Amino acid sequence: MAGLPLAQAQTAPSAPSRSPSFPTRPITLVIGYAPGGGTDIVGRVLARELESELGQPVVVENKAGAGTLIATEYVARAPADGYTLFFATNGMVINSLLKDPAPYDVVKDFAPVGMVTVQSLALIVRPGLGIHSVKELIAYAKARPGKLNFASSGHGNAQHVAGEAFAAATRIDIVHVPYKGAGPAIQDLIAGRVDMMFTGLLGLKDHIAAKRMILLATTGQSRTTATPDVPSVSEAAGLPDYAVDSWQAIFAPAGTPQPVIDRLSQALQRVGQAGRLADRFKDEGMDVRVSTPPALHDFIVKDRRQLAGIIDRIKK
Repeated sequence: MAGLPLAQAQTAPSAPSRSPSFPTRPITLVIGYAPGGGTDIVGRVLARELESELGQPVVVENKAGAGTLIATEYVARAPADGYTLFFATNGMVINSLLKDPAPYDVVKDFAPVGMVTVQSLALIVRPGLGIHSVKELIAYAKARPGKLNFASSGHGNAQHVAGEAFAAATRIDIVHVPYKGAGPAIQDLIAGRVDMMFTGLLGLKDHIAAKRMILLATTGQSRTTATPDVPSVSEAAGLPDYAVDSWQAIFAPAGTPQPVIDRLSQALQRVGQAGRLADRFKDEGMDVRVSTPPALHDFIVKDRRQLAGIIDRIKK
């Protein structure tokens, strides 16, 4: 299984045309997860940064459920005026591939504004399992088929795909438990109500240090700079083709006027160049990679093609 492609970062924005009349009122940034998870945390920090660039409030609105499908469809139907934006993740692409017929087209129904972050996920387990390595986890699961469960922030997102791909690659039988966001799922893992989870490192360091959860590995092609002493799943389990990355990006509804997209892109580029996002999340395993609208469009086309292959293999 090939790893997910990484976004092409743009170090300097082009000179977009600006709409002097936009924005004239608050902008809503829709997030498809419950408050408290990594996407919600990043989205709220990003919203504050965008406010200073756009001169208008950027209000976060959580529309959790159905693996981000509720939020995705809400934004797709919103007026194409730039005042309703989607802070999307891989779930946006995955849901379009899981449903038949597809509920939306990720390329045709949305206008890309820019990539924001790319990150590996963390494979964590509850301490009560007594497991401290990926090989121990695989052996434990093989001895107890169907007994282990893994939580995710919802059906049809990178966390879900990472778990299913891990099960397929290692030939173990584990049960998926979807939540409406990473926050509630992590709390249940700490409480011992679920066994394991693939999720972003953001907000986990204190829990890991206090041994409220055990970090076994990360899901990128190689180790992360935030956890250099922790192996990748590929390395730890001898799975050279296993790699799953998660991303976060901003989209507007299709048909949003180009001057509005340009204005939003320019603001996002300036946020990225200021470096405050990178400084805030550099120790959390999250790589800030702000890109232009064309770069995000190309990335989504490639990501959809590669995810389709991963999902097909999982279904077999």
